[in-house]
Amino acid sequence: MIDEGSAEAWLMGCEVIQCHEVGEDDASVGAYLRRDILSNTSILECVERGVPPGPKQVWVASQGEDVVGVMIAGSDAADIACDRPEGLRALLKLLDGSHQYLFMVRGELRTELVKHIRCTGDAVDDVVTLTVGAADIAPVDAEGVVRKLGASDRALVEAFPASGDHEPELWRFVEWAEAHPEAQVVYGIICEAGLVGFVQAGISVDNVWDVGMIRVHDGHRRMGWGKAVLAGASRAIVQEGKQLLYQAGVTNRASLAAARAAGYREVCRTHAYVGFVRSVVDGGAD
Repeated sequence: MIDEGSAEAWLMGCEVIQCHEVGEDDASVGAYLRRDILSNTSILECVERGVPPGPKQVWVASQGEDVVGVMIAGSDAADIACDRPEGLRALLKLLDGSHQYLFMVRGELRTELVKHIRCTGDAVDDVVTLTVGAADIAPVDAEGVVRKLGASDRALVEAFPASGDHEPELWRFVEWAEAHPEAQVVYGIICEAGLVGFVQAGISVDNVWDVGMIRVHDGHRRMGWGKAVLAGASRAIVQEGKQLLYQAGVTNRASLAAARAAGYREVCRTHAYVGFVRSVVDGGAD
């Protein structure tokens, strides 16, 4: 973790980037991250909703009156959003160089990050973030009906096979969604064979909802049902004025293919590396 009260000023020509710790409710953090809310949703969730890592520290990099970067640092992870390489560099200098972190950055910041860290070689999947607009959602071209699932569907839902011991029964998601429609929804696609697939989505921040799960019955995979239920559910959710996010690891090709077939387009990629801050550990790029 970062030493209490430490701060860093980084001189770049005549420009000074000043870093300082702020509270999780600091308005400047939310305002900065909301400039690109779809790319920064996961950091906003961490700051405003207490999503792990935790405990955590929140650091802001500023240049004059302007915020140019934010870093959420936990005991083993550092998630950074930044406008420019200099801000990233200044924030990295706040970290404990003898401690290993999971570093996360978005887009082109990856190029700068890898200059200043020493990777351990542990493989971490990049995460692809996608979204979809109403005009881009594909039609439901499967012979089934997509609709919201509720209490009256209990028998139908309970007949859907569990995905594994690590995942709660579908009925629990449906039950909770019906009790908390402001926070979660479950849509299913139903045909003569019964419930063949479902999509679960929940609120992330503001009006942004995240597609948390998409499942298709084993006997109906690779037949377009995943695309169909995702497209139908997405259309219903977007029509309510919500923005949708879909996230999947870059190696999860089937999941990404279903999202793109349903009309989703890529917003950003979150690049992740496990390692140490190079400039502190071994002199590195400085």
